Amino acid sequence: MLKKIFAFLILCSSTAFAAAPVSLDSLLSNFQSLQANFTQTSQTQGQAAQQVTGTLAIQKPDRFRWEVTQPNPQLIVADGKSLWNYEEDLEQVTVNPIGQALSSTPMLLLSGEVTQLRTLFNVQALSPYQYQLTPKQSDNLLKSVVIGFDQDGKLASLILTNNMGQVTQIQFSNVKLNPSLSKKLFQFSAPSGVDVLS
Repeated sequence: MLKKIFAFLILCSSTAFAAAPVSLDSLLSNFQSLQANFTQTSQTQGQAAQQVTGTLAIQKPDRFRWEVTQPNPQLIVADGKSLWNYEEDLEQVTVNPIGQALSSTPMLLLSGEVTQLRTLFNVQALSPYQYQLTPKQSDNLLKSVVIGFDQDGKLASLILTNNMGQVTQIQFSNVKLNPSLSKKLFQFSAPSGVDVLS
């Protein structure tokens, strides 16, 4: 009888251990660089969903490249100091200091330090590989961010909900951890004739 109870306790403890959340700190510290493809679907209540596809590159600290290829080209680049948002069809570039954009740009959070993230967000584990981030500042544009990883610790998904009720779901594929990335990916110069707004 004691052997059965002991075996049952071992089984329960093993199951609990398997389901225990993996530390968000360790998941985010698992890479210094990252490259992936993405599909992003945005939905506002009562409106048709909008979908875009593109590529992502991250180089810590504070460098990332988010490039929408379909349907309308758009490029967002963080070079370590500034965040550039180039909308090709509008012939317009917006540039802001990284500090001002940090809390509203999840990709920048992923490319930064975990201590920065915890300064700006309350973190709650939803499942072993999924975390919800809620901004500590109530005037933040984002209501919440849910970050999901696969069992190999690779970034799998993001779900962003803003204060206007829009939900954006991003699925990542072909994720590569710690690839060698060219510095040119994280540099931006406004094309000739494009308006630069700050």
